[in-house]
Amino acid sequence: MYITSVDLDMRQDQLVQLTDDEGAGVVNEERVAAAITGAQAEVDGYCGKRYKVPFADPPQLVNRLTAVLAKYNLYTRRDEVPDSVVSQHKAAVKALDDISKGVISLGKEPEPTPAAATGGKISGPSKIFGRDKLRGF
Repeated sequence: MYITSVDLDMRQDQLVQLTDDEGAGVVNEERVAAAITGAQAEVDGYCGKRYKVPFADPPQLVNRLTAVLAKYNLYTRRDEVPDSVVSQHKAAVKALDDISKGVISLGKEPEPTPAAATGGKISGPSKIFGRDKLRGF
């Protein structure tokens, strides 16, 4: 994981409010982990166009964007998402889009996956029929 619940920059009472569906008065760590996992998948989806993901040692920007998306994921579990969280989410998605297009660099050399770099390769048996073999028919 790129981040932990500590990296979400949220007070404990906020996490309880956003994750405690049962009313136990404690943070539901499974729900926090699900929000973080979803955010990391979204980050990897964008960054995977230019970089090899998941990052073994994620850049600080990736950690920050993951935290913003995870926080948004937690808030969307409830009816109202604060405007500040929505605007942070929009800015994070825009930054991820710019990373995928190469407008923003992560400070490392892009490492596209082999299939993305070459367009893939198809192999199979040689042709049985072709123009040369069917000439004259």
